[in-house]
Amino acid sequence: MKKFKPYRAVTLGMRRMFREQNKFKRQTYFWASLLSLPVIVWTWLLRFDLPVWRFSYGILLIGLIISLLALLNPNLPLRWVERFILIVVTVVGFIKYVYLLSDPAALQLTNWLGEIQATFWNFGLGFILIYIVFERKKAFWICTAQILLILTITLPHLGGFSDEILREFFRLETRLVAAAFLTLILAKAKDDLLETQNRVLDVETLAYLDPLTNLLNRRAFSQLMQSHLATNNLQIGLVLADVDFFKSINDAYGHEIGDETLRETAALLKASLRESDLVGRWGGEEFIIMLQQGDLLKHIQTIERIRQQFANSPLPNGLKITLSFGGSNFQKGDTFESLFSRADQALYVAKNKGRNRVEWL
Repeated sequence: MKKFKPYRAVTLGMRRMFREQNKFKRQTYFWASLLSLPVIVWTWLLRFDLPVWRFSYGILLIGLIISLLALLNPNLPLRWVERFILIVVTVVGFIKYVYLLSDPAALQLTNWLGEIQATFWNFGLGFILIYIVFERKKAFWICTAQILLILTITLPHLGGFSDEILREFFRLETRLVAAAFLTLILAKAKDDLLETQNRVLDVETLAYLDPLTNLLNRRAFSQLMQSHLATNNLQIGLVLADVDFFKSINDAYGHEIGDETLRETAALLKASLRESDLVGRWGGEEFIIMLQQGDLLKHIQTIERIRQQFANSPLPNGLKITLSFGGSNFQKGDTFESLFSRADQALYVAKNKGRNRVEWL
């Protein structure tokens, strides 16, 4: 039998996965930037006599230091840091490329072609970062715009180059375009995989959620409750809650208002409980609650507080309702059925004693 993964557990798991993913990316960016720092400083000092070189690598160095400080701040959104790094690297890359093609002094560099090649490699690595930072279609157009800008900068200078250099420029441009489209294909494969995972999650969610209230349904709650009871946790309490005179609400206001009342009741129950507690819709106007981490008195106080909250304040739709509650605490040897039976009997007692009350067995 497939292991049950309730909606809340799946949602928390997804959030945890994204947090871990962002943590890994932040650490990777930090160490990559830190290891790049001495290389950039050395390169900066190597051509410090050239004003453009001094200016561009100075920008890169300052940007790298700012990025390192930003990556150390976990409260700063990672996407801001990623976009800042991308802007700095792209601006410096184009400054260097324009300089290498346009300045006569640059043409005299002994490793001029090697610098051109290195600049193209930087553009290619930038494309990967662009696809990480931006949505796929937007990333494609950003990369396309950069390729067109590189071509626009390059074309006026092609007439002064030898055949060998022209061939090298053609190879570099071809590799850059190939890198852009290869990254696009990989990004699409990643997006398709995420879409498939989301569809699977949606199907699984529908199987375990009540469609009206978005709470755990009877099947989900039962399975999850049984897994908790298997731990023999004596602090578990099970509570059944029933909306008093719900039929009169449907008769007086119609089923649409009745459904809205159930949705708002579910939302208030969920908001009134702790993160460790669970609430589900058992059926009709009946809800079921699992309380954890508390003794009998604590559980009764919690439910009494919720009962008073409903009795003293109207719902957002303006209706004022009351709820009857029946509860029972887990005892050694209990099964879900035996615990549920006592809670159900307690609810029956609460109804017979006039409703809008809490009973415990």
